[in-house]
Amino acid sequence: MSIIRQNLRNPLCYLLLIGLIARSALLIFRFEELTDDRDAYLGIAENLMQGIGFCTSGSELPTAFRPPLYPLLLAVVLKLGSSFGLAMLHLLMGAVTIWATVRLGENLRLKQGAILAGFLVAIDPILLRYTTLPMTEVTFAGLTTVMLWLWSKADQKPSWNAYLLAGLSFGVALLCRPSLLPILAVYWVLAVVNSFNGFSRSDRIIKSTLCVILMGAAGMLVLFPWGVRNLIQFGHYKLTTTHGGYTLLLGNNPVFYDAVVRQPLGTTWGDYDSEDARSQTSWVNKLNRQLDEQGLVSEFDRDRAQYQLALENIRAEPLTFLLACFLREIRYWSPVPIGPEARQINPIIYWCTALFYIGLYVMALYGVVVMLGQSENRRRFWLPALAMILTFSIVHSIYWSNARMRAPLVPVIAMLAIYGLEKKLRLDEKFSL
Repeated sequence: MSIIRQNLRNPLCYLLLIGLIARSALLIFRFEELTDDRDAYLGIAENLMQGIGFCTSGSELPTAFRPPLYPLLLAVVLKLGSSFGLAMLHLLMGAVTIWATVRLGENLRLKQGAILAGFLVAIDPILLRYTTLPMTEVTFAGLTTVMLWLWSKADQKPSWNAYLLAGLSFGVALLCRPSLLPILAVYWVLAVVNSFNGFSRSDRIIKSTLCVILMGAAGMLVLFPWGVRNLIQFGHYKLTTTHGGYTLLLGNNPVFYDAVVRQPLGTTWGDYDSEDARSQTSWVNKLNRQLDEQGLVSEFDRDRAQYQLALENIRAEPLTFLLACFLREIRYWSPVPIGPEARQINPIIYWCTALFYIGLYVMALYGVVVMLGQSENRRRFWLPALAMILTFSIVHSIYWSNARMRAPLVPVIAMLAIYGLEKKLRLDEKFSL
């Protein structure tokens, strides 16, 4: 009983309760959205449940278009409890994200601010919104936050086992969404820059290099079965998915350039009727006909062809491509939803969301400035978090982008915001542990 009473006095318990209540309330009011299969994950999970295999929704054709982890989790929870099982999975991953944020914040010396960062994650609009949809946002946010927590533990108490565990968590996160893949390269560059103080600190660079190699090897070990499966099924040892070419071409084609990029800011493909030649639906239909006419049946051949088309479009209009990159960056970091659905949001919710993110961004930018002013040793603990921000910002400036893809960065942004606030108000001195 004393252990229970002690845990109940822990602020983290109340924080988890707040997150659980907020997410449960939204699930109650939007429970029907749990069957809204926008990205066809439910269809793949249904095939897995029926023993058909990892196949395209509504068919028996093997696929590698989507990463495997989330459909596999869906197959388990849906078999246990249908949509209720999916709701439980998202509630669990929401709790994991909050818990890991607090633990990571403690490792980054946020003092009591770790709880405040966890609170921001508990009430974050994006994480709340996607709790009700069968998409990867909530799960991926939880996995990446756990990865950063394990990575921070390894940085503070270096050991082979610690970095191996962090690398395994990196591989698991990649199985949920491959866009995380470049983070180790970005981290290594940041580590080299951070270690350069008029002369190269070779010892730090060597340690960072070994860290990257070990984590990368562990991550590839996790991805290995997925690559072998693709080799057996398709004759291609692919560790990611066949989705990359489509997402690159989706934001880099003449129709998108004309319909969105060259239009007033705020215009989206959703503003066009599906029958309009400039709509996304019309473009996708035309693209599929073009690929069919070329006799491209395999997902891998179509993926390669779409990559080639995208690169041709980029080379043909380099200035428009750069403008499109800028637009994607705006969409990625937009404090409010953009597009037709955004105009259906209650104005109070809309402006509360805007104020929440604008305030968070201002505090986080100040936190970055404060952090960069710290010693090299203090800065290096923040490098994985900064690497994640840069990785997703770069990836989604080139590939398709919208605000929901910012979900895994929510804990990192929250911690930077609270770090700056602590330093500004000197909370870390007034309430030191």
